[in-house]
Amino acid sequence: MLAAPERLAPATRKLLTKSANELLLSAASAWEIAIKHGLGKLRLPDTPERAVPELMARTGVVPLPVLHRHALRVATLPPSTAIRSIGCSSPRLRSRTYPFSPPIAASDCTR
Repeated sequence: MLAAPERLAPATRKLLTKSANELLLSAASAWEIAIKHGLGKLRLPDTPERAVPELMARTGVVPLPVLHRHALRVATLPPSTAIRSIGCSSPRLRSRTYPFSPPIAASDCTR
């Protein structure tokens, strides 16, 4: 959202900027940020250890921990899916395989 908000649908941007919505960043996403930064695929203003917490604080994003029980749910996914976001029932996301978690916008998922 910070790097390229124009890539998000207007409805998604509206959901992300609405103060009534709580924004969460999972520990798994932070891990992916660190990996992509280390591979040179993601530019940050500082190291991930400094930049991510600073950006989270500045934007009001709350950490969402990934517990063992969450990670172990991957075993229940269909074999045709390498990795997929648990709890997301979007047909757009189910139909694709991602090397990391897919990019998810609030409008992609139903609970």
